[in-house]
Amino acid sequence: MIHARPTLAKSVLRLSLKQLQRSPYELDPSHPALLPDSLIGAGVARSGSKGAPEPDDFELYLLLAAAEYILATKDVAFLAEALSGYNSTDELPVLTHLLRAANFTLDDVGRGPHGLLRLLSSDWDDGFKPPATARNLSESVLSSALAALVLPKWASVLRLVGGHSDAAARADAFADGLKHQLLTEAWDPAGWLRRAWLGPSMGWVGSSASTDVDGGVFSAPVGWALLAGVFDDVPARGLQQVGTLLTHCRGAMPIGFPYRCRQGPLPPGSGAWPAQNHPMVMGLARVNGSVAWDEFARNSLEAQAAWRPDRWLGVWTSSDEIRRDSLPGNWTNDFPALCTHRHAWPLVSFAILVGLRPTTTGISLSPSLPPRLGPYEYDTPLAGARWDGRSKWSGHYAPLATGAWQLRVDVAPLVAAATEALGRVSGMRVTLSALAAGCEPAVDTGHVDPSPPHGCAPHVVVARAAANQAAPLSLRSPLPTRYIAWVIVADGHIEHDRR
Repeated sequence: MIHARPTLAKSVLRLSLKQLQRSPYELDPSHPALLPDSLIGAGVARSGSKGAPEPDDFELYLLLAAAEYILATKDVAFLAEALSGYNSTDELPVLTHLLRAANFTLDDVGRGPHGLLRLLSSDWDDGFKPPATARNLSESVLSSALAALVLPKWASVLRLVGGHSDAAARADAFADGLKHQLLTEAWDPAGWLRRAWLGPSMGWVGSSASTDVDGGVFSAPVGWALLAGVFDDVPARGLQQVGTLLTHCRGAMPIGFPYRCRQGPLPPGSGAWPAQNHPMVMGLARVNGSVAWDEFARNSLEAQAAWRPDRWLGVWTSSDEIRRDSLPGNWTNDFPALCTHRHAWPLVSFAILVGLRPTTTGISLSPSLPPRLGPYEYDTPLAGARWDGRSKWSGHYAPLATGAWQLRVDVAPLVAAATEALGRVSGMRVTLSALAAGCEPAVDTGHVDPSPPHGCAPHVVVARAAANQAAPLSLRSPLPTRYIAWVIVADGHIEHDRR
């Protein structure tokens, strides 16, 4: 939605921000919750005192959505917009609301005995609850991995805005601490990240210990951990974790990774969840494009329809969970269709697979799709990328703010793709075009017309990269603009066309 309809995405953020409570104990005097589980009749906030979960991650998802919006659109002005919170007439800047959400994670949720994010009533899995005596003491590996990704993104937003260096440094330090503890405390000797620590009586969940009442591999924490770069300094562990997924989880279902990967009787909610499997796709894209694409394809409606063509569920829509018998999750039998996760997440993860990632200074291109798939195209008003299947890449970036935006190109995957298609190439030639303010091409809801209006000549920058160049290639727009486009062509000697 951020790429296709950024103004609509901003309206969703406004609605979420207006649900923020005046106090973390406004909804439930016994337990902190800054965001409610949902809004029910007449706009009433539903939380713990009304039977709803009060997890540790609502505020993280709000920060993630806001950070993705700001970094992609560069709409920093939105942060100064004044909004009132829930049951309040006090209008505060969006930035102030988001700082409250960040501080809730850092201070009210905080870390438990192993230095991981506390679990509160639950985390993403609202049925995953600690014993009553361990509430606010237990820790979530899943939420810790999520926070390790979100908090540095939030810090990047603060640095983009300026004037909040202390808050940015604090968010980064908190995330660094979580990454360290994930590797030292949550890593199981058998070769995977555990799921959680549920207090002294239950101990670790998702471990290899024979005493673990809910043991074995859980897939959900892995995608967020890969995205957060938890394994970047110990790549062997990252490869081991991916290998564990493939050996323990892949055979359980013909579609995406199941939430619980062990065999035998399983509690409800143990099937495949696109809400976690698409973050897995994006995390895998950082380390293994072929495995990432395989997971993307397995989470498609096409794959589910091929598995069980006799059931309409999964042919044109589906629920949020798919069980191992292909039926919807136990609690979605009465509403087994139109779950937005099944339809929205592929749009998010495919943009990562084609290589588009926003930065504080512009946008980067680092494709992960296997070259064997051939030509592809991703086209939205905000950003697009395409490959002709041989030697040419092109794309555009049209943020909502004017700036001398930068394109950062990861050369290695482009050289590898061109080499597979054509033979040996010596490097890449990158042409960046920018249009002056007022000359941006016409934009509709589905396509950006690359031809500028009459009389608007593009300003061009050209650079070359050798085939063996390890460092990314960066080009900056020669003038302030709201539209840049690029063409990248394999340069030099071509032995033969392998296709």
